[in-house]
Amino acid sequence: MPFYIALIPALCDVGGMSANLVGMSLVSGSIYMMVRGSILVFVVIYSIIILRKIYSRHHWLGVFLIIVGVVFVGWGGI
Repeated sequence: MPFYIALIPALCDVGGMSANLVGMSLVSGSIYMMVRGSILVFVVIYSIIILRKIYSRHHWLGVFLIIVGVVFVGWGGI
């Protein structure tokens, strides 16, 4: 496999990691980790829109608990 095929995803990963490090230096660790954990909520939303995936009740319960945790930690950081 030629190296240039992996160049664009590698550059995106470096850019994303740099943004993560800048974000982590600006907020406390607990807020950073909860916001990072909320990525799962966006993955669920995109998988419903793009892949037309259907989730069961316990999946939705998990997503709801993540949202509640993100709201509580975000509220506590204000």
